[in-house]
Amino acid sequence: MKRIIFGGAFDPIHNGHINMALSAAKQIGGEVIFVPSKVSVWKTKSVEIKHKKRMVELAIKDFDCFSLSDFELTHKDNFVYSIFTIKHFLEKYPDDKIFYLIGGDQANKFHLWKYCDDIAKFAQILVFPRKDVKLSKKNVDRFNMIVLDGEERSDASVNIRDFKEIDIPYPVIQYIEEHSLYYIPKLKEWYGDRYNHVRSVANLSYQIAKNNGFNPQKAYIAGFLHDLGKKVHLEKNESEYKDEIKFLNTAYNGQFKNLPPYAVHQVLGVYYAKKEFYIEDPKILNAILYHCTGNENMNWIEKIVYAADKIDPCRGYDSSKLIQAMMEDLDKGFVTVLKANIDYINPKMKITGSNEFTNKCIDYYLK
Repeated sequence: MKRIIFGGAFDPIHNGHINMALSAAKQIGGEVIFVPSKVSVWKTKSVEIKHKKRMVELAIKDFDCFSLSDFELTHKDNFVYSIFTIKHFLEKYPDDKIFYLIGGDQANKFHLWKYCDDIAKFAQILVFPRKDVKLSKKNVDRFNMIVLDGEERSDASVNIRDFKEIDIPYPVIQYIEEHSLYYIPKLKEWYGDRYNHVRSVANLSYQIAKNNGFNPQKAYIAGFLHDLGKKVHLEKNESEYKDEIKFLNTAYNGQFKNLPPYAVHQVLGVYYAKKEFYIEDPKILNAILYHCTGNENMNWIEKIVYAADKIDPCRGYDSSKLIQAMMEDLDKGFVTVLKANIDYINPKMKITGSNEFTNKCIDYYLK
């Protein structure tokens, strides 16, 4: 049988890793064995071993051709050189062909690996290329590497840890939330008492996007960040928030400077999404920008975050029918939620006619 060893920090494991492993399994055949390391040779710390192991388990549980080995996680040394991992599997599976899967960036620096020639002697090196990395022909030839078809995705674990991207399996997303890993402590500190609301909106946004065939990860990020501006009270601390006030009055050609007080936070949310979470994706930023007021001709992510915020189950009323409407048909469901929001959900705010963006939204979708 063929055994494909796939080592790495997996901190956290993401869909790019899954894509690599699936491609290798399809093209080579056999079993892909995920071998998480305690730490990466390129960094000094990682999440606790128990968390790393469980996240990998959750990510691969539905794939029959995948398995997990804790050989490196339970090893007496903090860092285990790849040659020792390979020899472990050679001893465990003496009659099997051993492969070792790496990415294109690692292929180019493979000559710098400890015992690189021995690794290539005892295992067949498989390389999954990256579109942003030109493979070193010298290394490919020297180490007799097999270059697989396909390209690595742009996923990077560091971007996930910073919450710039979140392209990871949903069970792993839930685990990160439940155990307060990576980006969650920062979000908890930022939101305080509002954390449960934004977490609920993020997960609802994910499910609505998934059900309607859109990118659930982008919707999740926008849902989690939509209320970043809520912590700021400009009228009480104008001197403290000079940069925020300048952004409010000048960004987008100043078209948001006359918003009613309850809607100002949607613009400040964009400011903080850029400044504190380094979000550059215009779709995510616009979803934050219009989540309170709405706007004319809204795209899929803007509709999702607007609706998820209004029908969040944490708000304390039965929104199940509205949620179901969004799950079944995004466009029709959005109109249903918009009408409910204008007519029933929060009449005390007198939303109708309160600002030009809500007026545009009503005129575009309800008249």
